Amino acid sequence: GIIYSYIDKILIFHYFGAIDFAIYSFAVNIPNQARYILRGLEPIILPRFSKRSINDIKIYLNKKIFMSFILILMIIIIYILIAPFIYKLFFPEYINSIFYSQVYSLSLIGFIPVINTTILQSQAALKQIYIYSIMMPIISLSFVFLFINLYGIMGVIIATIINKFIGIVFSYVLIRKMT
Repeated sequence: GIIYSYIDKILIFHYFGAIDFAIYSFAVNIPNQARYILRGLEPIILPRFSKRSINDIKIYLNKKIFMSFILILMIIIIYILIAPFIYKLFFPEYINSIFYSQVYSLSLIGFIPVINTTILQSQAALKQIYIYSIMMPIISLSFVFLFINLYGIMGVIIATIINKFIGIVFSYVLIRKMT
């Protein structure tokens, strides 16, 4: 996981140089800050799931995921609409980052696996946590290496978004298989 958190930046700098690295860095910065804010909710939701059995959680899981999806989708839409104004006001030298940032904001959907992995933590499902923690970086790195060669900066962004959707499905399946 630690390697994956930096590999995108290292590869972009290595293959495309400092200018594309700067464009990418500014493109991902604001959505990543929003992700950190959303991750701040994790300590709040952990105790709530800890009090419930896995069967109770499974009953409401689809509803929780759907509500989270709608909330995150609204945040993404708002960001896509205001991103041009933010960049023109605060980062006028990086106007080229706007489109990348708007697309990258779709990766905020990655908050849903945080909910799912928090459920796994609340139920002390160590086996599932290990499986998720090992498999997701491997899958992520595979997509980054594949797509960076095909599409450059946009390839890394596409790989990140695909990884987030895989994370949703994978963590959901791990919870559903728990007894």
